[in-house]
Amino acid sequence: MKQFCTPLLRRVYVVFALISAIHFAWPVAMSSAWNRQRLLQALITTDKTPVRERAAADLAAYDGEEQLMTALREPSAAVQEAATGALLQMWFSRGDADEVALLARAQQFAGKNDLRRALVVLNFLTRQHPFYAPGWDCRATVHWKLGHLRKAESACRNVVLLNPNHFAAWRSLGVCQLGQGRLAEASESLRRALFIAPEDRVSRAYFRRCGELKGRIRNGPGIGLLQI
Repeated sequence: MKQFCTPLLRRVYVVFALISAIHFAWPVAMSSAWNRQRLLQALITTDKTPVRERAAADLAAYDGEEQLMTALREPSAAVQEAATGALLQMWFSRGDADEVALLARAQQFAGKNDLRRALVVLNFLTRQHPFYAPGWDCRATVHWKLGHLRKAESACRNVVLLNPNHFAAWRSLGVCQLGQGRLAEASESLRRALFIAPEDRVSRAYFRRCGELKGRIRNGPGIGLLQI
């Protein structure tokens, strides 16, 4: 037994124990409330794009949804953009391997403007995995691009039902309702989007548009896409 207890080997055992402890403790430390708050401060205070994007990505990796939602309320457009991208990536990655693969395939088709094929994949995805909100979100986008407002609206409703924090889906829902001339519903959806992300400029612009149209339209015909 003595050959296993030499001074050199004891040092090796100590080093190995330390490395093992760090290995298992590191993920816990990174996911701690203290570290997530530190990353939030880096995200909202830095003026360096790489630092901001890294902080947002780390928050997504360490389950910092609450902190990213807080960042959405910042007046900086750059901070909002980084937080939004990180949230979308977080929600995307929460799917299982099949859900993620199918959505990636649909996005590949959509990126090539092959919307019909993208829709085929998304129809299959949402039928097989109806509780995966990013699938419905992408389906809403494709329907919108194809001019299918009612179908896009239906898909947006599924997104916010599954993920009430999805301010972009609330905004898209409001835009779909506005495109159909349903101003009261559009205003309410956009108000929900602004409750989550009060500094979002796009939601603000559409909300103002609703107010303007309410002043001009009383029981008139529906508003077409070209009027938005």
